[in-house]
Amino acid sequence: MLDCTQQPSREELEDGYKKYADLTRAGKRSEAKAWHVRGTKLPEHMLRLTTGVLPADKVVAAAKRYGVSVTELLTAAYVYAIHQYQQNTDPDAKKPIKVSVPVNMRSFYPTNTLLNFALFVNVGIDPSFGRFDLEEIIREIHHQLRRGLNKKYLNAMMAANVLSEKNILLRMCPLFLKNIGMLMAYNVWGERQFTSTLSNIGVIRVPDQMQQHIERFDFLLGQPRMAGINCAVASYQNITTVSLTSNIIQSDVEREFFRCLVQMGVPVKVECNY
Repeated sequence: MLDCTQQPSREELEDGYKKYADLTRAGKRSEAKAWHVRGTKLPEHMLRLTTGVLPADKVVAAAKRYGVSVTELLTAAYVYAIHQYQQNTDPDAKKPIKVSVPVNMRSFYPTNTLLNFALFVNVGIDPSFGRFDLEEIIREIHHQLRRGLNKKYLNAMMAANVLSEKNILLRMCPLFLKNIGMLMAYNVWGERQFTSTLSNIGVIRVPDQMQQHIERFDFLLGQPRMAGINCAVASYQNITTVSLTSNIIQSDVEREFFRCLVQMGVPVKVECNY
């Protein structure tokens, strides 16, 4: 917790990307286009929210049974739920299902910056190889995330972004052209490369004096532009909340996701705004 009466330190405003990126090891952004969850769109500016309230210890126990982390388990269950929806609505789909998992770069570099300092690892399955069961997906997600959470691999992604920012031609462009260029780049390298996002903010800790006033934390992602549905996870004491935000009417993915968790032995209390 920061004291708002204190003078901010210089490190709080540090640009972690520029400071730590090794520009001699830049990677490529190109990835195969991903399959997207389609359905009947809700009216504009409406968001459907479904939150599952889970006992954190049960989630941890289920993850241990499969030999994976909590993030890997939840991501695998999420990919499985999307895969079931894909098979039911678009059985001939060949594009991969890829879930984008944010990575907190503060785990790899010593910084106290309060600015954004995260990258994304896309993990999933390719339905062109056939139908996947849950255990196959858990193994796939486990190995893909472990490979992606590699400092050298993450640095290559970070360096590619910083090099674009340092490009002298881009820096000389007027702002309105930059905005057009950013939109075009997002359409090519943005949501087209992943099906959805699952962000796990992890275990939230607060000072002892605050604990009695807090029942739980809910963490929500905004309305997706193309993805159709997003997922966010937060844990506080023994309560884990999994919140799915969607801009379509169909709730098949949410239903299958929580059913999958129940089958793993994790009881779920579901709350929704519809």
